[in-house]
Amino acid sequence: MLWGPMRTGRLLRPTGRRRPADGWVQRRALGACVAAVAVLCGAAHAPLVGPGSVATGPSPVEASGADPGDNPPVLWLELDGSPTQGQLEDAAAHDRVVVLNAWETAALHELKRLNSQVTVLVYKDISATRSDATRPLEASGVRYRDARPEWFARSQLTGQRLEWREFPHNYQMAVWLAAYQQAWASTVGKEVVREGWDGVFADDAVARVDAHVEAPMVGCSTDMQMRAAVSALVETAGRTLVARGKLLVPNVADASVHDGWWPRLTRFGGGFEEYLAHVGADPATGFVTSVTDGGFLRQLSLLSATAFPLAHTDAVDADDTSFRYGLATFWVAGAGRGAFSVTPPGVYGPVRRHLEQDWNLGQPVQPAVSVGGAFVRRFSSGFAAVNPTAGTVQVDVPEGMVDASGKHSSSVALPAHHGAIYRTT
Repeated sequence: MLWGPMRTGRLLRPTGRRRPADGWVQRRALGACVAAVAVLCGAAHAPLVGPGSVATGPSPVEASGADPGDNPPVLWLELDGSPTQGQLEDAAAHDRVVVLNAWETAALHELKRLNSQVTVLVYKDISATRSDATRPLEASGVRYRDARPEWFARSQLTGQRLEWREFPHNYQMAVWLAAYQQAWASTVGKEVVREGWDGVFADDAVARVDAHVEAPMVGCSTDMQMRAAVSALVETAGRTLVARGKLLVPNVADASVHDGWWPRLTRFGGGFEEYLAHVGADPATGFVTSVTDGGFLRQLSLLSATAFPLAHTDAVDADDTSFRYGLATFWVAGAGRGAFSVTPPGVYGPVRRHLEQDWNLGQPVQPAVSVGGAFVRRFSSGFAAVNPTAGTVQVDVPEGMVDASGKHSSSVALPAHHGAIYRTT
């Protein structure tokens, strides 16, 4: 999860989170629960549709995503503090999607005044409520003081409410209860409409029963039950929000680990892949590749089938390799839909902007094509190539394309775990 006021951990490994203003903390795992039995279906790898091609069209969804507007596909997660006027003006000019804490309604309205096409989502947590929250608007869907006693998850061993082990004052909710699911959907739906948000960025759609507390819980003792519960909550909330013309974008925990988990949770607007292409602060390790478990191919397939994919890559400011590897993956897989962010691990505030992030490559003019294990894709105003293999791959660059230095080369030798982005002159 991420928590601006709440966040978690996921994909390759669980990780810690960071604590934002007013409390919630979680950094890498947003997920969802379903209802009785989870029916997990879906392909693990990107299907080939022709020699060297990968199917990259979004599958049918309940909601088709947001209007992309004219800005490049940049995602800004501002959860560490309050944005300044200068940052809002910069976002209005350069960002496609912005995620803010629930109490930042003044920033929401200013962003919409500056550029009504920017999609602004409110951060909400699915799985917990916080006992010490004091703001009129907060990150939980159901406030601690408003929750019925039976909505709090309890330990099978002690019968006590379960406080998250990493984050004091965060209490696990019984997400498998239909009454809690309906209360979360109704409360959040009304708030989103009242305040004018475009939709919800839903954190902590966890895939494991022990994500934040010691299992087992009364009423939910297995990972399968937890995924079923989260899925049901997302279904209830998604239909509520879509009926109001709003989006639901869950941060899907372990998106590429459980078959069918991502498509089940991303039908109501889109989904967030928190660990695209690279995880962690080390520029030499943490790459998601096609070499061992095929994680890269699964990410490619998931993003390609999503109408409005949001994705994040970990990279410290000096790590241009991980940044380009993530950005090229986003363009090749997502075809320019949705939005992409890159920050150092755990940072959800002001970030350094990279030149290529501000490029809009236009519309895809071909599907993603495999070239020697690398993947390339041409757009109306650019070209992207990414190499998830363990060796160097030579890739031809179309005429009229230049890199960030303004230079054109007829081909590029992409080392392992590298990406390249080009734009038309």
